[in-house]
Amino acid sequence: MKNWLNWNWGKGIVVVYALFVCGMLYLVFQSKAQKLDLVVDDYYQQELKFQDQIDASRKAIAAGLVPKVETEAGQNFLTIAGTEGQVVKGTLLAYCAADKARDQKMELHETTAGRWQLPLSGLSQGTYVFKIHWQTATDRYYAELNFDK
Repeated sequence: MKNWLNWNWGKGIVVVYALFVCGMLYLVFQSKAQKLDLVVDDYYQQELKFQDQIDASRKAIAAGLVPKVETEAGQNFLTIAGTEGQVVKGTLLAYCAADKARDQKMELHETTAGRWQLPLSGLSQGTYVFKIHWQTATDRYYAELNFDK
């Protein structure tokens, strides 16, 4: 009795090779469709300044300056206790790890109240890391704060 379609080892090698090539092509096309974003566009320039950020974070912890997001009457406020009476200004980056297009940068205008109203209505639902840089007349500080909207 003859084997079905006269199967031999040569045909087996061709079938395995063809399946391998098809699998590799599938993986190549899937990887091309994958969206890859850097955390920031100027990654290398920010990496050079990273030690300054570490120092600013340590200064904030040592001074007990811990930012908090508070909600009052439907409004969101960023408060940095211990900065009242000092002239403070800075920036807040609402960083979304899931999608770079959802990141937002906000200016923290100069104030002596140590408190800013945050316009968070433009943020999409998700988990954010608020990267907060602020400065007084004498020092620069940095802190990160997790936020779920």
